[in-house]
Amino acid sequence: YSKLLVTALRSAVTAETLTGAAQSADPMRSLRRSVQEQIARELLKRMDMKKLTVQGVDREGLEENAREKIRNIIDEVIGNNRLPDGIDPIRLEEDVFNEAMRLGPLEELLADDTVTEIMVNGPDKVYIERGGKLQLSDCQFTDDASVLAVIERIVAPLGRRIDESQPYVDARLADGSRVNAIIAPLALSGPTITIRKFSKSALTPEDFIRFGTWTHNAAEFMKLCVTLRKNIIVAGGTGSGKTTTLYSILRRINQIDTKLLTAEEPVEYNVDGIVQVPINDAIGMTFAAALRAFLRQDPDIIMLGETRDLESAEMAVQGSLTGHLVFTTLHTNDAAGAITRLVDMGVEPFLITSSLIGVLGQRLIRKICTGCKTAFTPTDDDLAALGLKRSDIGENKFYYGKGCSLCQNTGYKGRKAITELLAMSPKINDLILQNAPTIVLRDKARELGMETMREDGIRAILNGETTMEEVLKYT
Repeated sequence: YSKLLVTALRSAVTAETLTGAAQSADPMRSLRRSVQEQIARELLKRMDMKKLTVQGVDREGLEENAREKIRNIIDEVIGNNRLPDGIDPIRLEEDVFNEAMRLGPLEELLADDTVTEIMVNGPDKVYIERGGKLQLSDCQFTDDASVLAVIERIVAPLGRRIDESQPYVDARLADGSRVNAIIAPLALSGPTITIRKFSKSALTPEDFIRFGTWTHNAAEFMKLCVTLRKNIIVAGGTGSGKTTTLYSILRRINQIDTKLLTAEEPVEYNVDGIVQVPINDAIGMTFAAALRAFLRQDPDIIMLGETRDLESAEMAVQGSLTGHLVFTTLHTNDAAGAITRLVDMGVEPFLITSSLIGVLGQRLIRKICTGCKTAFTPTDDDLAALGLKRSDIGENKFYYGKGCSLCQNTGYKGRKAITELLAMSPKINDLILQNAPTIVLRDKARELGMETMREDGIRAILNGETTMEEVLKYT
């Protein structure tokens, strides 16, 4: 860890300051950066790394030593009247400490509970997802070297490395956040980092009810989960909440007399009473290998984090055919598309009809902020865009958020899932055996009573939970 500290400090003091254009755009930022570099340079001189290494000082001790020296340096600067006006010494201490010992400008974003995802696409391009909306943050790194130093600080304690021979790494932070990092030569424009933050614990169906997400479709899905022993799929795009939905179900059906096993990449939530296995292709622990091992342990319920190829799909099918309840996820646009995707992978249609009991498709949409929620009467064009007539909505109003301090003037606060449940039936099975395309399966399911994500979204609009723009965007 001491070597990492030296690398970080050298990165901080040798990096170029911001370009002339950036300096003119924000001279105070440039001045603050210059002061940080000078303090980091002085800190590097005062930290006796050889002595600390010989003494075997641990990370906590190094951090305590570094913070004390940073504070002393700043006090000296203030005592000599050399600290420029407008620079907060407390904030300066924290910035220097974070860059030297922790994750630099990312620390502030990781501490913000409203931020769900962080994407570093360059030193001056740090994006955050807040309330389902991507935006450029004020945080900046000095240069590519400082971004790379943070990546190394993340992976080194895990015994991992990232270099030209291994330019991609998937790691976890201490709080469970998932980190993906790419460097040259794979990343042509410089190192990039993506951090997905997760809830500290898995949600329950009661949480879904509280958040307004537990709809009729979700209730029917729960009924399938607790009454049948077949394959159940949750389908949706990246970040649509598939794993969160599955874990809420697992927490509900997990009983003292139930053996429940999961195979995931990575394990996103730790749940007591469940045997969770992280996938590691490097040692041969693939999804298919994990499932093969699971079936020899006489489980009642199996969760496969993702069905990504024919081998894992066939193992999931075999698991359900032998009397196990198998949960898995697929990356598809809707519920009907999951069936077509399985066929495309090479799963025989007759195996799908024999093993699959239902597919839940879902998307996440933003909810209107309750602090600035405002009603309006939709125009005929608005209704036409949603496929509605004036008679369909009666006296109901539509709503939007004006923007306020509660929602940071976005008009939205929080998210909810909209879903569609494709339950298998003899008529749907006949179409699958005929290799019917997705649109035919979808139309037949609607004819048999399936409520689509668009229709679930329209209900959310009429209930004043979301806007028509959100529903049109995601359905």
